[in-house]
Amino acid sequence: MNKYLLIALILLSGSLTFAEDFNRTNHIAWVNADPDTIYADDNITYSEITVMVVDDDSLAVEGAHVYFDPDIGNCIYHDMTNNQGIAESTFWDSGDVGVATITITVGDETAYVQVVILPLNSVDEIILDKSVFYNYPNPFNPSTTISFNLTAEDVGLRSTSPGQAKDVETCPPWWIIIYNIKGEKVRELPIVTPSPAHTLSVTWDGTDNFGSPVASGTYFYQLKTPRENKIRKMVLLR
Repeated sequence: MNKYLLIALILLSGSLTFAEDFNRTNHIAWVNADPDTIYADDNITYSEITVMVVDDDSLAVEGAHVYFDPDIGNCIYHDMTNNQGIAESTFWDSGDVGVATITITVGDETAYVQVVILPLNSVDEIILDKSVFYNYPNPFNPSTTISFNLTAEDVGLRSTSPGQAKDVETCPPWWIIIYNIKGEKVRELPIVTPSPAHTLSVTWDGTDNFGSPVASGTYFYQLKTPRENKIRKMVLLR
């Protein structure tokens, strides 16, 4: 075969492959809202919106741009799929009550998911129990306040008598511990109780233990005392 003809065929084959790849489209395989019901409660409750994007062969697509657009409420408006084809957003109320429809767009394709926002007076006892350990605002920038309740037993460990606190050095180590999405410890915030109050709060300014600002994203905060070990999720938006 003529070598110039062979080169032309190779180049043509490469061009066809490139054209096939260029014409491939991304598709939304599924969308999920977890939970699908939240409350108009100053953003204590929120929903995680998860999307999976696949190609024409139903294989996961990495690096696809996914956009989220709610008709009421708020959310993180953009994410890119990971190596499993998954993109995520957080949806929270903005004082609205009703059914929020979130439009998800990938290229020319759209999908929809709904989240019900109930009035605060419909919150059940389980949600009220969770509300004693939360951060506000959430999502936040640049800082957020983490509030929590302590049991009478915990308070007793910190005070020798009503109104009189033990020496902090002799108290059990109590902490609010901040972790990133990888489970790595980011910040330790000591809990100091100057009086036997049951409701306390600490503020996180979005920095690590070295004072450096951390990146936008999802973080977890843990309440750790001799009698308590609770974990919640929060979102930092810079």
